[in-house]
Amino acid sequence: MSTAHPQVAAVILAAGLGSRMGGPKGQLSWGETSLLGAWRALFEELGIGRILAVVGPGGAGEIVNPDPAGSGPRESLALGLAALPEADRVFFTPVDVPPVSIEVLRALLAAPPTPWRAPRFEGRTGHPALLDRSAVGALLAAEPGARIDEALEGFRVQAVEVEDPRVLANMNRPGDYERFRP
Repeated sequence: MSTAHPQVAAVILAAGLGSRMGGPKGQLSWGETSLLGAWRALFEELGIGRILAVVGPGGAGEIVNPDPAGSGPRESLALGLAALPEADRVFFTPVDVPPVSIEVLRALLAAPPTPWRAPRFEGRTGHPALLDRSAVGALLAAEPGARIDEALEGFRVQAVEVEDPRVLANMNRPGDYERFRP
């Protein structure tokens, strides 16, 4: 694997219990791999320097959120970000967003530097997002239980226009998964 972006990292949020899906969403089949594996492969294809998955207890990832039911996505994201002090910029995505096209990631990287960038499709922003060090600092300093958007309220999101509707999708239920799976 070529590391074209050694100072850029990625955090995949996969600590949720997936109770409506019958188990952790990251373990769902996605082509010849898992949903978590598909996100990893996408970031690897882009040449991201370091990729971390934050999983729940018993999950297969680099970082474990010991209490995903009692905490929220911000806490999982903070665990991942704290493990990446060397990264200048960090992508993050919930694992239950269908893997997007690599063009979405390239567009976010190519956009003018701002603390917080997110893809926009048909007027709505989605995932994955790209954060710089100042936004990372705000997330790490946020109160436990804060939502990610609340922790970043001091920053204006730079919406980057893309042509991939998957940036708005979320696979919370089996029907959502069936609609998007390859």
